[in-house]
Amino acid sequence: MPFVRRVTLASPGQEDIRDITLRITSDPDVVSPWALHISEVHAGTTWSTDDARPLLSADRLRSQTERERGHLRVEARVGDQLVASTAEDIVVL
Repeated sequence: MPFVRRVTLASPGQEDIRDITLRITSDPDVVSPWALHISEVHAGTTWSTDDARPLLSADRLRSQTERERGHLRVEARVGDQLVASTAEDIVVL
């Protein structure tokens, strides 16, 4: 079952953003890290995908014995530079 419905990246500046790596991770590690390369987002435009399909870690969820709070993180990087990020609260039961 998909739990990430859409990922959107905006480029509000005056310059295009090129060679972007989009990553989705979680803490605790209930999601297997997922990454996608985006060749370019033009200045003043928005890029989005409905195909983000990070996988839940069945082994990690099976071994979960108590409720745990954490975060699902989405980061966009150009090389080593973080250009955008967000985190959403999650609860693992």
